[in-house]
Amino acid sequence: WARNEEKNIKAIASLGPNAKAFVCDVTDADDSKKAFEATLAHFGRADICIANAGGAGKSGPFTNYSEEDWKQVMDLNLNGVINTFQSIIPHLIKNKQGGKLIVTSSIAGLMGMPYASGYGTTKAAVLGLMRSLALELGRFQIQVNAILPGYIPTDMSLKTPQEFKDGVKRRSASGRDSTPDQIQGITIFLSSPASNLITGQSIVIDDGHTLYPM
Repeated sequence: WARNEEKNIKAIASLGPNAKAFVCDVTDADDSKKAFEATLAHFGRADICIANAGGAGKSGPFTNYSEEDWKQVMDLNLNGVINTFQSIIPHLIKNKQGGKLIVTSSIAGLMGMPYASGYGTTKAAVLGLMRSLALELGRFQIQVNAILPGYIPTDMSLKTPQEFKDGVKRRSASGRDSTPDQIQGITIFLSSPASNLITGQSIVIDDGHTLYPM
């Protein structure tokens, strides 16, 4: 985790002199708030927030989940989003300039995922949060949407069994391998004024995986 953190900080710094990283634990509400305050102190204002932190949680049968297993995956995948958005929403409302909130969910939030019930549950939960916030914040010209990737090779998903990866490829319409940079375009669009009439939407990016006939 520490290596990834250092790698990400360097990647952000490489974007130019106006790019800066602020590290926090999104499962800690106070830490999230402090990171946002540091962001405001540096940049003066914020207009876009993407809640992207998440993890797979425990793998295995639902009946094997302990209370601690549920707490861990809920803290990161759901409470982490809540803490992130609660940090910025008061600023967006006060600023009266509108804004964009985006959460990374997953097609697991639509389809479910056997032996990963914690992950599927939290990814569905953030969709309910997203839709509620879209209605609550619309009058402040704040759009709230979710991106639902299919299988994307990341440090988390690369740990899945090979048979799972093979099944994903069989279910893709094009048969191509996906890459993380294929999520960039929709993220930029949802962050831009071009998406001002789009809110409360779950944007699926899965190369047809969810259309695959059973």
